[in-house]
Amino acid sequence: MQVAKWQGGRDILDSYELVSATHAQTIGSANSHEQIPAQKWRGALPNPAPSVVYSEPVQVQINDQFGKLLSVSARHELSASPVSVIIGATHYKVNSWAGPWPVEERWWDLARSRRLVRLQLVCEKITVDSVSQILAMLVILEHGEWTVAAIYS
Repeated sequence: MQVAKWQGGRDILDSYELVSATHAQTIGSANSHEQIPAQKWRGALPNPAPSVVYSEPVQVQINDQFGKLLSVSARHELSASPVSVIIGATHYKVNSWAGPWPVEERWWDLARSRRLVRLQLVCEKITVDSVSQILAMLVILEHGEWTVAAIYS
């Protein structure tokens, strides 16, 4: 059996690692008197952490008020406010959003450099029976494509 152990970082996929439950229990009992200090990582997302993180991000389309695909400038500025989200055939209205949070890693190494922008979105879908479904998500723009990286519950 494995459990998640916090190790820090700005990328949600790398913030936790899976360790065996017996190993985690041994470490916990040996250091039960110690508190792990809260560390701020430059470029890390604000709390709360997402509850579901996709190992393979889901492609998504994020549009502005004119139906144009949202883009980000070289200075990390959004082309407009996000208004709608399309995941597969499902359409959502954006109720609120936060960000962008840019990440530029290893910019000095062209082969390993990484540049992306993250947004948190709270979206609403009206179902056929007029029931509102709220979905909070973390989306990432990398290499010109938007993906859903995580869901908040």
